[in-house]
Amino acid sequence: MPRRFRLSRWFTIVGAFAAISSTAFAQLPQTRLYALFPPGGKAGASVELNLTRGDDLDDVNRLLFSHSGITAAPKMQDVGGKQEPVPNQFVVTISGDVPVGRHEVRAVGLFGISNPRSFVVGDRDEIVEAEPNNVAEQATPVALDQTASGRIAGGPDVDYFKFPAQAGQRIIIECQGRRIDSRLDGLLEVYDLQGRRLGWARNTVGHDPVLDFTAPAAGEYLLRLTDFVYANGEDYFYRLTLRTGPYIDYILPPAGVPGSTAEYTLYGRNLPQGEPAGVDVHGRPLQKQRVMITLPEDAATLDPATLIEPFAAGRDGIAYSLESPTGRSNAVLLGFAPSPVAFEAEPNNQAAQAQKIVIPAELAGQFQARGDVDSYQFEAKAGAVYWIEVLGQRLGGGSDPYLTLDQVTVNDKGEEALKRMASVDDEGANLLPIVFDTIHDDPVYRFAVPADGTYRLSLRDRYGASRGDASLLYRVSIRPESPDFRVVVVTDTPSPPNQKTPSPWSVGLRRGDQVPVHVLVLRRDGFTAPVDVSVEGLPEGVTCRDITVGATPSSGILVFTSTESAPVWSGTVKVVGKARVDDPTKVAGVAAAQAALKAADDALAAAEKALAKPAEDLQKAQQALVAAQAELAAKTDDEGLKKKVAEAEAQVQA
Repeated sequence: MPRRFRLSRWFTIVGAFAAISSTAFAQLPQTRLYALFPPGGKAGASVELNLTRGDDLDDVNRLLFSHSGITAAPKMQDVGGKQEPVPNQFVVTISGDVPVGRHEVRAVGLFGISNPRSFVVGDRDEIVEAEPNNVAEQATPVALDQTASGRIAGGPDVDYFKFPAQAGQRIIIECQGRRIDSRLDGLLEVYDLQGRRLGWARNTVGHDPVLDFTAPAAGEYLLRLTDFVYANGEDYFYRLTLRTGPYIDYILPPAGVPGSTAEYTLYGRNLPQGEPAGVDVHGRPLQKQRVMITLPEDAATLDPATLIEPFAAGRDGIAYSLESPTGRSNAVLLGFAPSPVAFEAEPNNQAAQAQKIVIPAELAGQFQARGDVDSYQFEAKAGAVYWIEVLGQRLGGGSDPYLTLDQVTVNDKGEEALKRMASVDDEGANLLPIVFDTIHDDPVYRFAVPADGTYRLSLRDRYGASRGDASLLYRVSIRPESPDFRVVVVTDTPSPPNQKTPSPWSVGLRRGDQVPVHVLVLRRDGFTAPVDVSVEGLPEGVTCRDITVGATPSSGILVFTSTESAPVWSGTVKVVGKARVDDPTKVAGVAAAQAALKAADDALAAAEKALAKPAEDLQKAQQALVAAQAELAAKTDDEGLKKKVAEAEAQVQA
């Protein structure tokens, strides 16, 4: 059946040209935005926003946000009795109904529209760090359930904050940096006023720290934040939230059926109706709370409120967060599955304990302890084809799954023998190295069942000998072969050959110019058919020829071309991918029917040949009889001819 995928992409036509510099690989100016501050604001409020770092930000007069409820107007100042805009400063107004989470903002100026940067909308009161706050005595006061924006901007910058806490109060201190397009590799530390360090965190969620702190006594505490290697600059910004409300570590099951309403269990901290979960993450106990969640009907939804790494671009899902009187929890991506997801039943480490399942199946589990091995056993029929896909790194929990698949046979004595079918580790396909890395640590395997029988799937964490934790989550999909694809559009910084460096870039097109854009096709379950890619919604004076992306390499380039008279314009266009995706079951049915038809045709031809032979024999016998009678008429007394005629008559009668 035909399959279509659409992606929207901001696009601009610039009316002005600029001179090329004398560098070896020079480029015409293109508006680029690297940092803005503060990187977010509270829903229902306004914030003064500065474009703090970028290139070719000349005459930027507009900001375009991905949500219509966020608007911006230039900040004005009095110049000689006349109101004029302050360069690169805006007053941003956030409507109260704008969803909490990540949104995108682009700057529009003389040299077109910029690349997107993250702008975060929250539901808590917000402050901005007050410099200088490099030492404890200058710490910026921050209240609990408040968000502070700051930046590590000069020299070996260190930011101190001071906050109150009650004895035994559990506070989750979350720093958003890399997840909101910052270069910060944050290190969080909590001290008491005597200078004793009480806790620290780094790389808790991706490269961002989340610190779980329980106050030993009532009083004030110091929070110290810096870059791990003391790097600094305008693009080392952050958002720091001190939560007394809920924080979600993960959800079980990690996926559900689109359009369904089902029960899920949240695992986290400070959950409003939480009860002890009996598991620890990084040495801190978790709570659990059951909730009902309704998923949207559209299985192709991908909510951008959470950061999706390039290697996880093929995932679909929604960003789920839990409401509470002190503000919403963090957002966690909840995926989609074709059927309800079952959970592993421990113990299942040993062969005799292997969990019996019926395939196709959707499963979830955890590498909870060092050396943990999770085994699943199932029956399969010869000739069937399944894809076994494990999601670990792509779930964001840090696990690195490794799978083995064995055929299990038992002899007359009840002794078990294993035949290794596969050992699978990482997915090695990388469609656009450095710029958009699609390589990941999750195994994917096509299992063509060789014979009726029993098979055992075993899963391990690649580093399981030295670690085990409830946060090392995985999901397994064992599904009939179902080819599919996704299309990703990626802009790329112009650079000399063999000198690729990832950097923000946008789709800016001058009059009479051309600009290339990468198209990647992420293929699933062995899909190899060509994908036709086209662009819809192009403005006047701009064209883009359709391309066809084959299986090897599974990428191509769209080239946008403008005429000399194209009007200035900025907006979105749609990139559409179409392909014929055949249903393997139906294809196999057609192949079987065609084979049966050929066999029937062959049998019919044989029957017709068999029926035709007696008629041919009779005709030959009659011809022989006529010839023999003619010979006898000429020699009526010839006994030999009389015998020949008699034999011919016998052949005709037979």
